[in-house]
Amino acid sequence: IILDREEQYHAITQAASDAIITLDTSGKIVGWNPGAQQIFGYKEPEIIGKDLLRIMPEIYLERHTKGFDNALRGEKNHIVGKTIEVRGHRKNRTEFPAELSVSEWEISSGKVYTATIRDISARKLHEEELEAERNFSEAVLQSLPGMFYLFTYPELRLARWNEYHEKLLGFTGKELHNRHVAEWFLPEIRQKVLNIMDEVAKEGYR
Repeated sequence: IILDREEQYHAITQAASDAIITLDTSGKIVGWNPGAQQIFGYKEPEIIGKDLLRIMPEIYLERHTKGFDNALRGEKNHIVGKTIEVRGHRKNRTEFPAELSVSEWEISSGKVYTATIRDISARKLHEEELEAERNFSEAVLQSLPGMFYLFTYPELRLARWNEYHEKLLGFTGKELHNRHVAEWFLPEIRQKVLNIMDEVAKEGYR
């Protein structure tokens, strides 16, 4: 079966889990896929003919209006072809973080725009959890008494350290980055320290 371009587009939008919304050159919604209904809560008859701002916060009003005014004048819309982070509004007025990308199409009835919107709430939550974990780890690291550092093996290059390490040795963080771990030991014990590090790395503490 050979599908024309519009049939292919329709098949893709109906199967996608992302919200795929077709807009005319004035910014009105003329196409609404099942993914959009799932994400925003509006059924197709409720949203067709409405402005895209129905599902976006008012802070985007000026940018949205300017973009489509430029399109009507035949000027380039700077959002086309890019992916940006925005906020979306569901029918129940809850807000969520989203990724928006806009593409431009020429079909038999004229020029249309496709807005693809992806709910990134789960990803953002994961990023926040990772950031909280990093902050906790950093707080624990900096609270440790004495000099503490992590290094790569077998390169034996500094990877991470606490502030006390910097203060004790008199180096800045920039100066310590990727330095060899044996540099601050006295020459007469340097090899012994390296041997111990090598033994621990290979066999663990005993």
